[in-house]
Amino acid sequence: DEQKQKELRELQLRRELQLRAKEEEMRIRKCEEVRLKQLEVEEDRLRILANLQRVREEERRREEEVQRMGTEEIASTKANKMWRLRETVVQRQQEEEDHVQRPK
Repeated sequence: DEQKQKELRELQLRRELQLRAKEEEMRIRKCEEVRLKQLEVEEDRLRILANLQRVREEERRREEEVQRMGTEEIASTKANKMWRLRETVVQRQQEEEDHVQRPK
């Protein structure tokens, strides 16, 4: 009887230890799953951040190009005005010379 009780206690102890070992294994597995999920989330965050930085850089370049084009347009407009003014002056000078050279 005493031997049976001892064996029963040992069996219960083994079962309890096995249960604790399985619980610990499940806890470790769950912690590992959480850690892997966190790594995936961090990788996604870094990928999104890199993409955002690339998009911002492209937008900055486009804005610089628009500014350059605006500056070039202003310079072109000024050059055209100066060219037209020069042509007007040359035309007036030619008209004056023609007027002076005509016999009276």
